[in-house]
Amino acid sequence: MKKNYTSTLSLWWTAIIVLFTGTLQSQIIANGTYKILSSVHNEVMTCATTAPHDANMAAPVATDNFQLWVFTHQGNDVYKIVNQGNGLTLGINDGWCGNFGDAKANFENTAENVAFKIIPGNDAGKVVIQIGFTTCNFGSVNNPIKAFDIQDGASGAQIQTFETFTTSPNQQFQIVTPAFLSTLTSNANVGLNVFYNPNSGLNITHNQKDLGALSIKIFDMTGKLIKIENFKSSQNTSVTVNMDEFAKGIYAVQITENEVVQKTQKIAIH
Repeated sequence: MKKNYTSTLSLWWTAIIVLFTGTLQSQIIANGTYKILSSVHNEVMTCATTAPHDANMAAPVATDNFQLWVFTHQGNDVYKIVNQGNGLTLGINDGWCGNFGDAKANFENTAENVAFKIIPGNDAGKVVIQIGFTTCNFGSVNNPIKAFDIQDGASGAQIQTFETFTTSPNQQFQIVTPAFLSTLTSNANVGLNVFYNPNSGLNITHNQKDLGALSIKIFDMTGKLIKIENFKSSQNTSVTVNMDEFAKGIYAVQITENEVVQKTQKIAIH
């Protein structure tokens, strides 16, 4: 059964991964190939390799094309989404777009019921994927409008449709480039803290020892390296990097200490 979305939800750290274009047609995601990431279990949406090609959540695998989705803008906030692994279009099984409908990539691009709306989620940078059509079979009704939902919020769960709750972590996804996701695969030094302060910039501190020689790399949301800042070994437990030239958005910060990658973390500049 589905969770009771009226209960108190856990606070989720915010990230803005969607590629905003700001066009007059409300195209908030540029046409391209992405992974659909959920922070519930840090899993991405994938497609089963055999029929009926259910859409499920799974741990990210860099070489798995079934975890890649090609977004093509259809106008306004509507997209078609094709799985790169099998070339089939994402849709709702048998046109059932009521509660508990199954999302599958087993449709042709010209089929009905393969259009989806992308709307902002409650958390900054996260989106909700809604059903963009109203023609439903078997008496199914897309009213109120349904959205993709991680079934029971479980690891590896199937993607089903349910009434839209933009505050639910099970319905909020981040549309990320594979390159950006690959920047987040390093170890995490628990004593090393990375945070952004709009008044002082990017702050790196260690709560257990003085910092060694640091190399700080900052990537944008396409995975492009846009800044490197180096610090010699010192007797300090903290350093600060000026971020005034950066636009608002999400970035990945990779911290290397004494030539060993210690931590990679997403930060939001606001």
